[in-house]
Amino acid sequence: MNHSETVWLYLLIYFSARLFFVNTRIFLSRRKPQVVFPIKRVLWGILAFLFIERLEAALLLFVLHGTVVSLEFLAFKIGRFRPRLQYTAQLVLALILIPAAITAWIPLLPSAANPIHSIFLNFVQAITYINPALQSNMAAVSTGFIFTLKEATIIIRFALQRIQAVPADEKQPGKRDVKEYERGRFIGNLERSLIYFLILFNQIGAIGIIIALKSLARFKKMDDKDFAEYFLIGSFLSIILAAIPAVVVKYMAG
Repeated sequence: MNHSETVWLYLLIYFSARLFFVNTRIFLSRRKPQVVFPIKRVLWGILAFLFIERLEAALLLFVLHGTVVSLEFLAFKIGRFRPRLQYTAQLVLALILIPAAITAWIPLLPSAANPIHSIFLNFVQAITYINPALQSNMAAVSTGFIFTLKEATIIIRFALQRIQAVPADEKQPGKRDVKEYERGRFIGNLERSLIYFLILFNQIGAIGIIIALKSLARFKKMDDKDFAEYFLIGSFLSIILAAIPAVVVKYMAG
């Protein structure tokens, strides 16, 4: 397993944990989230033992992951929890663990085979007949797709809230249109998913059709200046945040 594969496999673990155990809405509100049972998130780090070939590397990732999760839970218990601070901490954690994973592959360090990884790999190959090279590409594609769905949604909503380009409720102009906001989130996820896979399959021209259909469906509302700003900014960010991971995945997968 080379360094790039190690990075991709860890990112898959990282974003998968974010997807299953952290609610996107807690980063977009000022209320404290409900307590997420930390043991579940720590146990999710056990995936490192399934994907990482060297035992000391898997242990390193698992210990660091568990430490950060424990510190987050402690911050929540003592009343110093901040949702946006937690999201920043998660990104910093990724930046720390990537070089940590690479460092663990230095030949001078003592090495030990990971028996859990060997058993898991043999099991996967036995039931799927997928060769190791293809498994690596699948990990990269999965990681990029999770980022496109989950992390991109957070980034877009942060940006829209920052510039106050959110849809207003027609009946209550001072409040946000929650239904429109949720529809926009669903449409955005669908749009980014299609764009992501179209780029991976070299069908760039079809992206224009998706954008045109989306614009046509919202054409009647474009006379509203606030909605037009919300729609255009959200659409541009959505396209960019789907294209970037797709291009990176294509480059890494070769």
